[in-house]
Amino acid sequence: MELLGQDDERRSSGGSKKRIVIYGLIAAIISLVFLVLIIVAILGGSGDRSYAIYIDDNKIKITEGFLITDEEGNIYISIEGISSSIEGFKYYSGEYNKVTEDKDYCYIENEYEVVGFETDSNIIYKTVPNSVVEYQYYEISKNIINSEGKLYIFIDDLKVACNVAVNQIHVNNETRIYTSTFFAEKYTEELFSEAEENMVSPEYANRKAIAYDMIVVSMNGRYGVIDPNLGNIIGTKYKKLLFNEFDQTFIATSTGNKVGVIDKDGEGVIELKYDGLRVISYQPLLYEVKYNSKFGVIDEYGNIIVGTEYDSLGYKGNNANEEAVLIIPKASKNQDGIVVCKGGKYGMINIKNGETIFDCDVEAIYSKTDENNDKTYYITIRKTEVTLQAYIEYVEGNL
Repeated sequence: MELLGQDDERRSSGGSKKRIVIYGLIAAIISLVFLVLIIVAILGGSGDRSYAIYIDDNKIKITEGFLITDEEGNIYISIEGISSSIEGFKYYSGEYNKVTEDKDYCYIENEYEVVGFETDSNIIYKTVPNSVVEYQYYEISKNIINSEGKLYIFIDDLKVACNVAVNQIHVNNETRIYTSTFFAEKYTEELFSEAEENMVSPEYANRKAIAYDMIVVSMNGRYGVIDPNLGNIIGTKYKKLLFNEFDQTFIATSTGNKVGVIDKDGEGVIELKYDGLRVISYQPLLYEVKYNSKFGVIDEYGNIIVGTEYDSLGYKGNNANEEAVLIIPKASKNQDGIVVCKGGKYGMINIKNGETIFDCDVEAIYSKTDENNDKTYYITIRKTEVTLQAYIEYVEGNL
């Protein structure tokens, strides 16, 4: 016979044991969740707390929002945050040469170069400060990210954007970034410590070649190119070499002071026969050439677009209201035109086929930009200002 309440006591004891087990499981789960959160904080998230970044072997301070990661764990770095640490760049919101603070755009600028970025785009642009030459466009591997009004770039894409070497060391959870200046000094010290006249070329354009595994060197007054393993790429036989990052070629000057273009294998692209040569357009890639004190235009394959018969190319502007111009987009029949000068007067040539749009009959060709950043082109003829479009329509109507 069971005493009254004995069965209830046994059931109560069993229930207590079950509750203890359940509470133990809950505690274990809570502990596991906390552990996972700690691991995520260390290895993932924004990356601000555990990731280390070195620039030229100097560790930089990582502040809140300096790094972010995407859903795949790729690390992005703040363009504003990193800009001042690489080659002396300064950061600006908006688009270059436009009066805007649009947070979907930004650019960085140093003494030699401007680099521009746009939210959700994998295309960046580069140009020389205050240049009239159109922008160079480069493709990067991942789109620019806008997070809370700040633009971020995939850390590996800094190589293209800022001409640096990027080495991610996943074991140590760190990234090491090396600038072209660092490499130039390093290679100069290692290769030429005993000969002061021999060195890695200090010019900014040539330092950019280092990011493409080419080192422009000067030895005994002659320029050539070697690879990082000190293998010969282009023999040191040129009086001057200037790297063109856009197509990775070199503007070369011979010992006889003739200029042309060679590729990274040292093969001739444009014959070394000109007295002067410079890039004036990147899309298409075109060069201004000088021959016997006259100027013309050739393309990247050496084809003559404009013969060397003009006194100069472009219009520099004679006062503050006249902006310099060289190539005018869609000037005639949806084709770009280049400004040419002969006998102190200006004309325009179709830059695609070399045909004359109008002869060298006007005193000036220039542009003006209004408060809305809209640009209008003008010509001056017989001391009268006329819009370029109206003048071209008049000329073409009388052909």
